[in-house]
Amino acid sequence: YQFANGNRYVGEFNNGLITGKGTIYYSDGERYEGTFVAGLKNGKGKYYYKNGNVYEGYFMDDKKAGYGTMLFANGDRYEGEFQDNKRTGKGKFIWANGDMYVGGFANGLLNGDGVFTWADGDKYVGVWRSNNRDGKGTLITKDGGEQVLVFANGVKQ
Repeated sequence: YQFANGNRYVGEFNNGLITGKGTIYYSDGERYEGTFVAGLKNGKGKYYYKNGNVYEGYFMDDKKAGYGTMLFANGDRYEGEFQDNKRTGKGKFIWANGDMYVGGFANGLLNGDGVFTWADGDKYVGVWRSNNRDGKGTLITKDGGEQVLVFANGVKQ
């Protein structure tokens, strides 16, 4: 089916609505392969972005929701929960340089209890608010040394 805006759909219909398994090819070069309910992405699917990013996981009412994996064109990777198209809930973000964060997310940002491990092996265990260390946490060096630190909105106190 060809839409007036240039998008093209190949797949199942039910009562004239895009429902079931299918693929939509967007006019801007992006693509979604997966399940639809009444024309909206719902259930498991895979979305290919024109910038090279790829999301594979669950959708609800056209938005990323539930568990999914986002592979970024720059080599970064996120595995975890989404809500309303944003990283929200528990997850793991691995940067292309080898740094890794495992813990809470809210609105796409590091938020809540988490462990940040640098590629060199040092790690910080503590609380995060809006991508910043906040409150008391422990820096554990790769050689086993430990230091308790206190941060306020990312600033060491």
